[in-house]
Amino acid sequence: MLKVDYEELYRQISEIFNLQKGCVFMCEVDKHANLLEFTYPPKLIKNKVPIDNKTIVGRAVIAKRSYISNNVEKESNFAVLNCLMAMGAAPVQKMITYPILSGDKVRAVLQVARRGKTLSESPDFQKDDLGKIKSILDDLLSLHIVKSAWGE
Repeated sequence: MLKVDYEELYRQISEIFNLQKGCVFMCEVDKHANLLEFTYPPKLIKNKVPIDNKTIVGRAVIAKRSYISNNVEKESNFAVLNCLMAMGAAPVQKMITYPILSGDKVRAVLQVARRGKTLSESPDFQKDDLGKIKSILDDLLSLHIVKSAWGE
């Protein structure tokens, strides 16, 4: 299990991206490496997701890379988990899915969402936002992220 202060992670991510409530999620890879278990927010703890190519989080684990979707509704390659969609007042419109690596293994996946009634309500995520996430994670995690999650 990762040693992370989830409230501080939530605070920093929300502040840097100007997010509303219900926009930061964390899943950890289980001990058998076939499921992701939610560890944040508390309402989702005990929810599990299979590691497969059907969801964005599963694909991030398999491919060991981040994904940026600035039009979640039109995302045909992956399913966005219904539990994430239901966590806020407005639907998820945009999302970063960011795997947290230790060596060559994915330990967890962070998802950062932007919500709104329409796609144009919030700015798009950019590639440099991945660096902002990495910086926050490097500061907060007790393990050192030794490999870039976006392969650079």
